[in-house]
This record gives sequence, C-alpha cells and structure tokens, in this order.
Amino acid sequence: MTDAEAEVVSIPPVPTYAAMPFPAQSGFLRDSDGAVLWPAGTNTYCRADPSQPCIDWGLAWYRWNPATGEHSRNNLGVAAGSYYPRVVAGRNVWMHTAPMLEPTARQTWRVLLKTPEALIEQEFPADSYRHIEELVPLGEDAVFAMQRDETTRHPRGLLLQRVGAKIELHPMPELPEVLRDDYAVVALDEQRIMLIGGGAGKYRGCVEECLASTHVLDLKVRRWTPGPSMLEGRAEAVTARLPDGSVLVAGGYTKAEPWGPGPSRTAELWSPVSNRFEPLPPMPVPTARAKAYWAPGQEGRTLLIAEGMSAGISAFDVQRRAWYLAGAWEAGSEEGACTFVPFKKGEQTWAWQNFKSEGHYSSKSCEYRLIRLTKLLEPRAPGAQATGPIWNEVAAGRWGASLLAVDGKHPALLVGGTMHTGMNSHQLSAAVIAVDAAGRAFALPSLQHARRSPNVLRVGDGVLVVGGSNESVFRRNQPVLPVEWLPSTERGLDARWTVLADTGLDANSLVTPRRTSDGLLELVDATSVMRVQVKTGASQDEPTFVREAWAQLLRSRRSFEDSRVQMRELDDGRVIVAGGEVQSVRIALWSEEVALASTAPDSYVSIGYWGPEQEHEIIAPDGKASLSAPSRLPGGTVVILDSGHVVKAHTATSDGRLAFEMHDPHTLRWRDLAAAPSEMQLPGRWQMSAQGNELLLAAQKTEQTPHQTQRAIWRMNFASNDWEKLWEERDVKPGSDESNVPVGAGLVIVSLPDGTRAVVSMGGI
Repeated sequence: MTDAEAEVVSIPPVPTYAAMPFPAQSGFLRDSDGAVLWPAGTNTYCRADPSQPCIDWGLAWYRWNPATGEHSRNNLGVAAGSYYPRVVAGRNVWMHTAPMLEPTARQTWRVLLKTPEALIEQEFPADSYRHIEELVPLGEDAVFAMQRDETTRHPRGLLLQRVGAKIELHPMPELPEVLRDDYAVVALDEQRIMLIGGGAGKYRGCVEECLASTHVLDLKVRRWTPGPSMLEGRAEAVTARLPDGSVLVAGGYTKAEPWGPGPSRTAELWSPVSNRFEPLPPMPVPTARAKAYWAPGQEGRTLLIAEGMSAGISAFDVQRRAWYLAGAWEAGSEEGACTFVPFKKGEQTWAWQNFKSEGHYSSKSCEYRLIRLTKLLEPRAPGAQATGPIWNEVAAGRWGASLLAVDGKHPALLVGGTMHTGMNSHQLSAAVIAVDAAGRAFALPSLQHARRSPNVLRVGDGVLVVGGSNESVFRRNQPVLPVEWLPSTERGLDARWTVLADTGLDANSLVTPRRTSDGLLELVDATSVMRVQVKTGASQDEPTFVREAWAQLLRSRRSFEDSRVQMRELDDGRVIVAGGEVQSVRIALWSEEVALASTAPDSYVSIGYWGPEQEHEIIAPDGKASLSAPSRLPGGTVVILDSGHVVKAHTATSDGRLAFEMHDPHTLRWRDLAAAPSEMQLPGRWQMSAQGNELLLAAQKTEQTPHQTQRAIWRMNFASNDWEKLWEERDVKPGSDESNVPVGAGLVIVSLPDGTRAVVSMGGI
C-alpha cells in the first residue's frame, strides 16, 4: 500500500443522503471533538397505518464527525414545513419557513431558533414576510433577514431578536435603490449592516452595470446612509468580517472581469479606522458566488474561500494579508457548490464539498450528491521544515502549470496554470505550490499576475517568474506579463512576490538558470545567447540584472507547439540548445572589422524556411558553438538531463507508438531507447520531463473499460532500456462508495530507486 492509499482509506465515506442529508448551504456548529452539527429537514410517516402513509416534513438535528464517520439524528418535533437555509450565530442556529396555509386558512410563516438549551419557535403573519434572501447574524440572539421588495426591487429587511423565550420582529426601512439579488451583506457590528455592490440591470455578472457603492443600515435609528465606495464595482462577491472589524471583499464579477471572461481574482478591505476600502493582493484563483469559512484550528487567522464557481480553494492569512491556494478539486461548478465541510484528522486538514450539477439552469441543484474530497495545504513557518505526511497526490491547476524540479536544497514549485470554473470555463491561476525533497507539500504566496506556462527560474534562494500567457478565449492581445520575484521559499507567507520593472528580460525569450553561477542565460531573437548576472543584496528583495553578449547560435532556432526549445548549462560550463525549429540555411555577413582583423570571428545570418531540427547545438565555455550528430528522426519533443544527455520523443512512427532516442554528450552519438509502454494511449495526452538524470513519462492509459484508470507515470531504466511504472491513477467511479478518494491529481510525488522523490505535474493529462 502506498503512502497516498494509506491516507485515503483512513477517511470514512460520507453517510448516505437518507441517513444524513446535507443542507443546501454550509455553516455548521462545531463540537470540541471536531464533529459538525446542523438542523435539516427529515421526512416521517404522519399516520399510524403504514399501508396509507403520508409524508410529513419535519426538522431533525444532525451530528457528524468527518474524521471518524460517526453520525446521528434526533428529531426536533417541530410542526411540518419546508425549512429554509439557516445561519449559525455563535452557539445558536436560526431558520425560517415561507408562508404556509394553516387549516384555519390563515397565512403565516415561522422563525426557529435552536440554542443549546431549547428550541424557540415563533409564528408571524404572512403580510410581514417578503422573500428572505439571506440571514445575517448579529451576535447570538439576533439576526437580520435581508429581503427585497418584489415590486420595487428595493432592498429591505427585518430584525429578528430573541427576548427571553420569544422572538420579536422589527421591520426596517427600504433602501430607495433598485438592485438585483447579487449584492453582498455583512454585519459591521451588532447595530450596523453594510450592503455592498451588486447591479441594477437585467443581466447578472456585471454585463450591464456593476455598482461600487455601499450602504449602511443603522438598526438602532432605522436609517440607511451612503457608505464608502469600493475600489471597483462588483457583484456576487464574497465578504467576511475580520477580527479587527475590517471587512474583506473578494472575487465576484467586475467591469474588468464580467460574466464570460470572469470571475475576478481582485480583493479589497474596508477599514473601520479610515472608513475606506484599501487594495489587497489578488486571490490565487478567480471565483464568484463563494462563501468564507474559518479553517478548523485557525479560527480568526485563516479564511477559506469555498462553495464558489472555482475548483480551487483560496486561503487568506489575516495577519499577513496574504493569499495562497489551500486546495483544489478536479472541477468547479458554474453556479457554485452546496456544502463545504473542512475538518482535521491528525496533522492533516481535509475538506468535503457537495457540488451542484452542471447543465441547464433548471437542473443545477444539490440533489445529486456530487461530493468530493480534497486535502488542504498550509504554509509552513518561516525557516521551518514542512511537517505532516507525504502527499503523493495533490489536486492543483489542470492546464499550463509550470513545474520547477526539486534540487535537493530547494523545493519543487508548481506555478500558475488554469483552474476550472464550471462548464467549459478555465480561468488563469496565480497559485504556487511547493514540495520539499521529502515529498511534503506546502503552500507559498500566490503571484501578483495569473499566468499560464510561465518560465520559472531559481536564482540562489530566490525564484524568478518570466513571461507566460494571460490570453483566453475572451481576451486576445493582452499586455505582456511583468517579471515577478520571490526572495526566498524559506520565508513562507512572510515573503511576497514583487513585480520587477527593469530586468531587461524579454517575456518571449528563452531564459534558463546557469549551473556554474547565480546568473541566467537568455536566448534573444532566436540566435544570440546572453549571459545575465543577477545581483541581490542581503535581503534579496530587489535584484538587479547585468547583461552581456556571449555566444551566437549557428542556426536561428524557435519554439513551436509540438517542440519547445530547451537550453541547459552543464557542470563543465558547456551549454546545450536543442528542440524547436531551425533555419538550416545561412549566409555570411561582410564587415570591415572582419576583413581587416584576421582574428575576428565570421558573422552569419540564418535565412529561409523554418523546419524541424535534427541537430542540437553545443556551446563551449569560450562561446564557440558546434552541431551534434543528426538524430535518426527530425523534430520531436526534447528534454535535457543534468548529465547533458538529450532525449527526443517522436510520434510520427510506422507502428504508431511513441519512439525515443538519446544523444550522449561524451560519445557524441545517438542511440534508440525503448518505445513507449504498450498501455499508453495514442493518440492521447502525454508529457516527458527530466528531473536530474531521471527521464519520466506521464500519459493517458489505453481505455479498455469505462472506468479503467486513466493516467500513469513511467521511469526509463537506462540500464535495462525499459519503462518502469511508478504510479497509476486509481479507478474511481463518481458516486460510488469510493467517493472519499480524491480525484483530479494535478501534482504527483513518486519515489525513485535511489530513495529520492520526483514531482510530476499532471496538468493537461
């Protein structure tokens, strides 16, 4: 049994719906042992004769410990009715029903308050009811029922307050402004409610209009007053009041990220001291229709943003005002999720989430029990080692995430990529996940700019992120992404990504770290190789870059979709440039300097068509370039091992299988490697990577049954010239008893024969 399997089977499955129906919204009471408690509807027979049953919808109190699987149900014995989403207020839970027709033909509606000591039930006339969109807690003994007039579309509300054993109702005035139901509401204290943003148009998602305005309702004097404006208008955003009284507002739809291209990653904070909104770093992944929950054991310190559209869970460190990706599922949900249950088991934090079904709007509901489990990452303390179990499988960005391999001293990093946000939408991610040499995963602060397929470089103890794509199906010709710098991975959330304005690095150039110094190599204009010296102070906060021309390639070389140019410096100072397309024809340039000085090198320029390469270039330490022997087949995907061996993979073979050949930098000869494993699916998605001197192949498997495992990782054994399987995805059918198995691993940690571990990105496979 692997480490990952041992972790998974220790998590009991979710009880059946009949035994434990999840409510349509989260917000649980928590017991000291980690169990969650909540009220929800239950059906009972209302006649003594079972042959003539009728269903009487009542209310029950549920208790479930996700770590142990123990669960129970106690009927509360209240009158029949459809009980609507509740809200937790300290130790108490508030609920309500819609108006119902009593036998006396008198229309009424009910409010219920469940306390640890009693259940208080109060009935009110139907004319006091308007559709309640949200309950906002105001301490334990009061809630604000947010309403909206069906005719005027003006927001209004009711103050529901416990007085002894009764509940009193106090109507509040309307806000004389037309709004949709996409605003956010938060309690500033026990006497003030803030209504935030929203829109007034016919369409959701800021397609027509999005408001940056806020309004404050003083419950004591019963009056609305204008509040401070947000930095940008937004709708369907997540809000949370923090321990110091400030209010976090994040995500949703904005004018810059409306429905379609959106949702947004941006965030801001209302300060009770300045009465202004201040900018915050953006979230790692965009989301809307989400909610904020305190992480178990981190109450008041770490907020988890879940139940939204995104497959990712953003986490906000309150003290450091920093964001990181805490976890992810294989997919998001266009209309958001239904129930989010984070919990602790030992040192590890997990979370269940019940997703809404995808499809037509009429079918998006919580009734299908699309329940998924994920592990939650935490940042490690500055300078400390990551703790907890080895996480062999981590859900992360699915497409275009760049992997920087572990080097012994520094962790591997998975940077950027995309995150699913429902249906066919994949939004850019700024997430950064680290895995140390022992195989323990932890979170790092997210980038300032989300990006796909960036160039990630290690310079000393720092990390440099260059380029990448920020285009999408909705947005073309986006501005070039700036270079970002993280001073150290050892500082955890105390370090921040800094945007560097004057590096001189071209976002479209190939940049790679040097092995013999803390500098970089940059391939400019497909021909020139520059040496870039990176200078950092003691803090490494603001590096400077000094560039010098060093070498010229014999042939211009550029990347294309199926073959990216690779550049690697070896320990002996030689540099290998391989892959991509080349211009095989070149002409000499005459200059007076060359004519008069016999020692001056000849100068050439490449011309003509671009074609697949067969020879890579080897640049000596003095800058002189030479060509390798030609490979047996032209083109192909290329990787370079630390030893300088160049491996090429070719798909255009006579037997339809993936063929491999390898160049030895010492003998300067090519040799064939074993063809891809027979169970690898072709055509299908695959990727080849080099980690140190290991050659790894990750790919889809041949599909023989509807639920056969779909992905695997193999290692090339150069001694036996054979592929050895290191990992394969488990066969999990959605909705089966194995729903506790995490699906959609984006990051897989495999053990190698020498006892070390390698990290493989499965994004896009």
